[in-house]
Amino acid sequence: MAYCLIKSLASEVIKRLKSGEITPERLMEMTSAERRSFFTEFLGEEHGKNTNALLESKLILKNQQAGIVNWAKTITGLKPEYKRDILSRVEKMDRVLNPAEYDSFLNDLAEKRLGFSVTEVEANKIFESSQEVRRTDTLVDRASKDGSVSRLDYGIALVNFQNLTRDLRIASEKKTVGEVATNPLYMLSEVSGLSKSIVTSLDNSYPGRQGWKVLIDDPKSWAKTYSKSWVDIKSALKGGDPIDMAKAEVYSRENAMNGTYRRMKLDIGIEGEEAYPSALPEKIPVLGRLFKASEQAFNGAAIRLRASYADTLLKEAQKSGVDITDTAMLEGYGIVVNSMTGRGRLPSMLEPAAGVLNSAFFSIRNLKAQFDVLTAHVTDKKVPWVIKRRAAKALAKIIIAQSTIQFISKMINPDSVTFDTSDKDYGNIVIGNHHIDTTAGQAGMMRLVSRLTEKLWETYVKGDATEYGSRTAGEILEDYFANKASPIGRVLIDVLRERTFDYKKPTIGGEVLGLVTPIGVSNSLDLWKDRENTPAMASFLYEFLDFSGVSVNTYEPSKSAGAYKGFK
Repeated sequence: MAYCLIKSLASEVIKRLKSGEITPERLMEMTSAERRSFFTEFLGEEHGKNTNALLESKLILKNQQAGIVNWAKTITGLKPEYKRDILSRVEKMDRVLNPAEYDSFLNDLAEKRLGFSVTEVEANKIFESSQEVRRTDTLVDRASKDGSVSRLDYGIALVNFQNLTRDLRIASEKKTVGEVATNPLYMLSEVSGLSKSIVTSLDNSYPGRQGWKVLIDDPKSWAKTYSKSWVDIKSALKGGDPIDMAKAEVYSRENAMNGTYRRMKLDIGIEGEEAYPSALPEKIPVLGRLFKASEQAFNGAAIRLRASYADTLLKEAQKSGVDITDTAMLEGYGIVVNSMTGRGRLPSMLEPAAGVLNSAFFSIRNLKAQFDVLTAHVTDKKVPWVIKRRAAKALAKIIIAQSTIQFISKMINPDSVTFDTSDKDYGNIVIGNHHIDTTAGQAGMMRLVSRLTEKLWETYVKGDATEYGSRTAGEILEDYFANKASPIGRVLIDVLRERTFDYKKPTIGGEVLGLVTPIGVSNSLDLWKDRENTPAMASFLYEFLDFSGVSVNTYEPSKSAGAYKGFK
């Protein structure tokens, strides 16, 4: 039946689709006479009759929902090419077949005239997969505990659905060799992502690095996450995909199914962490499985820890009488949870440039998360004060724990730690040439503030030269951000400066090695060079700590003493 409404009437249908007056459920519940009368009210007798006839021709289809989508496209004049947007919108839904969400999706589809097509086969796969999500959703025993069989069946179905739409989206966005060759920025982004994924691999670092703050504030959730990360590594080494099970377990939790995680804007979606922007290293023969194991353990730990920590904070809030049904309150808790687990929220003005920033920096969101944790979100207007107080409580725990570690080390060996916040070893335990960072890099931001404050005080208040000699505040900032650069960013900085970070002349071989050598491997090689000064048991301990995310750097005596004048 070839029929399409005129523009003014099509706009009226779109308006009612958006307002919720027209919904799939309501149309299917009406009798034929009721639907005809309903359409006639705002379309007129002739158009109401034709619109209802077209809809009824669609309702005889086995897939009634697909029929209604086709009906909406036909009467409103939507173009048949709508592939990329339909995939991206379906992919972002946590509960695709929740009636309200389905209506919203239909409204968006009706509103936008999109320009990318899906084949009939692809569309059928999408709807068949979504039907499996709905079927398993109805079978979930809502009284069952997280991790039950019925919940996991639903979670697995949802993960399968996400994987399908993700693969279709990636295929639709795949660029030709010619497109890549003529787009330098795209090439740079791909090379940067590949290098970063290699450099951060071959370890189980998430729990001890991005997740270390939760260890102090919620040790139970951290312990469960850390133990499961080793199970994930074992599974991936055997050829499995443990990340799918990690997602299925989280997506089937009560707070996921009731939409709480979504309202919190918790980062537990299908996008991976910044440390692993590319999956290409997994295709490397032999080593690929090792890369995959570390990547899946990293992402799986991030998803589990965020969900578990969120559950803990929500339970605390309920006991304290906080209204966790309030959307602003939930979003505030989500911001705190994301930051405490290494996923800071960028300012709105920087979000459009997130991709470029991720190519330039090692982990720009983790850097923002460090700032948020150290300031307890005091400057964030989206975090209510009751949650800021909870963030301040977590910060106090972190400070007490770190101070305790430092004092114990000081008692054992007075020269092992320093309390001078501007010292390069602040936040580290120094044993011989080995520097153990007990703050997962967080002390670096504190050193920066201390050095800038000292520099500005000496220069503009006292008018004296500082111990940093001729170094300006700008140069101090430059060094800090250079140290946070991605592997490809570090190469560009070395070339522009005509020196490496430790004041050596850059070489082609050295820069290339820096792009493809995992941090853990580099630290192990440095530790091996110092083997004559390090007992075997100590070396094993350092290796284990570094593998688990507690950075252990081994410097030559000259480096340990300071690579350039003015720095301790």
